[in-house]
Parts: sequence; structure tokens; C-alpha cells
Amino acid sequence: MQKSRSATSHAATRELWRRHVAEQARNTLSQRAYCERYGLTLSSFTRWRRILSQDPIVDHAADRGESAFVAVAVERSAAIPSGISLTLPSGLRIDGVQTSDIPTVVALVRAL
Repeated sequence: MQKSRSATSHAATRELWRRHVAEQARNTLSQRAYCERYGLTLSSFTRWRRILSQDPIVDHAADRGESAFVAVAVERSAAIPSGISLTLPSGLRIDGVQTSDIPTVVALVRAL
């Protein structure tokens, strides 16, 4: 069964905005500056950012032939004497994660 043209078009539009939102999050540009650089309206960007933030986390990296791995930087900190600190691309930070807590943290991140 083939997808209708509008379903395919909607999926392509969603993917385009998902890529823009992800790129802006990795970028140092503000949302406004990013939109100006790429000819996007800030209101549309904001709307799609909100819509996509409500989606369950689905990683299609393998479908696109990309790695699903993310870069990790290990730093020592006197402020966090034990455990690790996890900072997500969104800026959310989880401190003091012990190795025994990793399955719980993975479930938490997937739920975000």
C-alpha cells in the first residue's frame, strides 16, 4: 500500500523541520538569528520546535545511514564528587549518575 501524496509531503515537511530544529540546537546562533540565516519565519520555527518536542524520542539515524552514537566529554569536577553528569543537547543536566542508575537514566531520557 502506498502512502498518499499528502502523507508523504507531511512526512517530508516534518523531517525538514526536525533537521532545522536539531541543527539550531547544535548551533551557537539564537533561534531568531538561525531563522534569519536560513530564511525561516520565527513563528513557524517556534511552532515546529514545540510540536517536535512533544514527539516520543525516535532515533532514525540508522535509517539515514548515520551513527546513533553521540559525542561524550568526560570531565572531573570537584562539585560532583561521585557519579557522572549528563548534559543533553537541550541543556537538561542530570548530575550524580551512578553506574547502577544508568538503566533508569536511559528510561528517563527516552521519556523526555
